[in-house]
Amino acid sequence: MFNTISKILAVLLLAGILLERLGYATAQDVRPFHAAVHKAVEQVPQAFNTWKGVPVPGAGWPSSTPTCTKPSARCSTCRPMPRATP
Repeated sequence: MFNTISKILAVLLLAGILLERLGYATAQDVRPFHAAVHKAVEQVPQAFNTWKGVPVPGAGWPSSTPTCTKPSARCSTCRPMPRATP
């Protein structure tokens, strides 16, 4: 009896995991959202009251190169995180 119940529970658990994974968003699903965010960010003024925005060189996240907190000598694609300057 216990063996049968455990097998049924294992199958149900795996089916639930599969259903959850099928619900993940794909790159095509998020493109409209990212386009809307990009459009909204472009509408933000560069100057607001006493605050003035300035462009930051090298801003943005380099999605093609991962950033590791603990780079390994064995990993050729990782680079150390830049240190914050006070």
